[in-house]
Amino acid sequence: MPAPEPEPEAAGMLRGMKSPVHFYFDFSSPYSYIANADAAAIETLYQAYQQNPESVDFGWRKFFEGFDFSQQFTFPWDRMYVFAPYSSRDTVNSALGFEWAGYDQSVIENTDTVNLVVFVKDSKVVGWFEQARSVDLDQIATPDGYARSDASFRVKPSELGVVLQR
Repeated sequence: MPAPEPEPEAAGMLRGMKSPVHFYFDFSSPYSYIANADAAAIETLYQAYQQNPESVDFGWRKFFEGFDFSQQFTFPWDRMYVFAPYSSRDTVNSALGFEWAGYDQSVIENTDTVNLVVFVKDSKVVGWFEQARSVDLDQIATPDGYARSDASFRVKPSELGVVLQR
């Protein structure tokens, strides 16, 4: 059965997706035990995972293996851009290389609570979402963006929650 055709882009909704990023654990929710967990306890698990991945529970192994945007977001896209909080319209448009009319639907310019993730194909935005910073994407924010083949990241615990890294 062929995949359904993506829905038109809507404010705050990623084209082709029902909801923002769904990580192995839903730590984007403030009610999640991951978002509210003791960072030191997660760091201890992470150190154990680094020494011997088999020493931690299967769920934690999946969590620490990382996140591959190209596998999660299967609709057609060529580049993915991650923008830090307070990114201006000029910053976003400069990175994208074109004027994005949908920028005004985002709150990125006025808040430090989200990162903006934008997917582009053929110089058009084909999807975007704002990720709560309980999963901090600042470490992977870059004006160069990422090719689909390079959009895979490691998950690392931090004092602030969880970060994605190259």
